[in-house]
Amino acid sequence: MSLCSVVIGRLPLFLLFVGSSYAFTTCLHHLNHRRVLLTRKSASHLGAVAYRNLQEKDIPSVAELCSVVFDGGEGWREADQNFDKVESVKGHMEVLNQRYRELVLKEESIMSQNKRKPGNPHVMIVAVDNESVCGFLEVGFLPSPIPVSVTWAGATVQQVTDVPYLGNVLVHKEYRRRGIGTRLVRIGEKVCQKWKEGMLWLAVDSDNLVAFEMYKSMGFESRVDERTFRAPPLVVSDTPKQPTEVKVPRIYMSKSTL
Repeated sequence: MSLCSVVIGRLPLFLLFVGSSYAFTTCLHHLNHRRVLLTRKSASHLGAVAYRNLQEKDIPSVAELCSVVFDGGEGWREADQNFDKVESVKGHMEVLNQRYRELVLKEESIMSQNKRKPGNPHVMIVAVDNESVCGFLEVGFLPSPIPVSVTWAGATVQQVTDVPYLGNVLVHKEYRRRGIGTRLVRIGEKVCQKWKEGMLWLAVDSDNLVAFEMYKSMGFESRVDERTFRAPPLVVSDTPKQPTEVKVPRIYMSKSTL
């Protein structure tokens, strides 16, 4: 048999191999291209998150977010055994509606707040993805955990003043680890700056290690740790028939906004 006959006889097998290799390479290229497109889509989805003042239409969604994070086990603790979502959401809605009415009466706005108005300001911010609430933050004033020395009529006394606080920094579980919580805290810092306040405070439960590490990485420092002067954790129960309430010690942190 001649060499030419051998080559011609094996040519179809060679062509089949080349064709299969080309098809596999083309398929792999399309898969990689699709993966790139999905990655870009995810990036654009993250960029679509917007931040604005709480509106009245947002209250039911924020109340549900507060319910599942604080009471329903989607935060840093397991769900309460007696968790009733309907009652929990109802309770959070009552609080949010009251705070929102106060905001409307005071005409508070993160966009127009340039100086302190009569009474302590209070701002509520939401993170929204296509108008779906995925994050929440409050900035207001609460008594300072550290009293300050004030001289009055020749005598020095310890006085507790109101200081700006971050509160209820919440992110929906499907949107976590995307920088939304960090962005909300940064907005809170800007609000504090517009109020001409030099120090921003927050309180975090001592068992919420993820939040504690996030705040620490953003420059917040521990100022008061309730674990140093309170027996952890304090259990309160009036009667054996009532559910036991466990109060977790908190860590108070602050950061300069100057």
